Amino acid sequence: TLALGVIVDRARPFVALGLTPLFPHGMDSSFPSDHTMLGVALAAPLVWRLWRFGLPLLLVALLVGFARVASAVHWPSDIIGSALVALLLGALAVVLTDLLLARVPRPWQERCGLAPRRLEAAPPATQF
Repeated sequence: TLALGVIVDRARPFVALGLTPLFPHGMDSSFPSDHTMLGVALAAPLVWRLWRFGLPLLLVALLVGFARVASAVHWPSDIIGSALVALLLGALAVVLTDLLLARVPRPWQERCGLAPRRLEAAPPATQF
């Protein structure tokens, strides 16, 4: 995030608009939002794998981000951009994890609890 802050050096809203933020904050670059990026990065693998759990976590992370917009320490585009970066990096992590796990022998995966579950055939339906 430090590299992005150096590349995109944008004044925080409370500085640019002459406002008083709700809490004391430094006057460094507003992009990216570290809070949003961390929250979305933690939710991202679940968004890609277990979306029923991941989407609520993603919404919480975005709510935290927009609370920071309301407190005048980030612009809305900081939150959206940070979330997109974290989601893309999360997708990359999922793909790379799959590639690495494909190289691990199945017995080791099973021993470590990393093997995907095998779908078993459903028992035949009984007719009355």
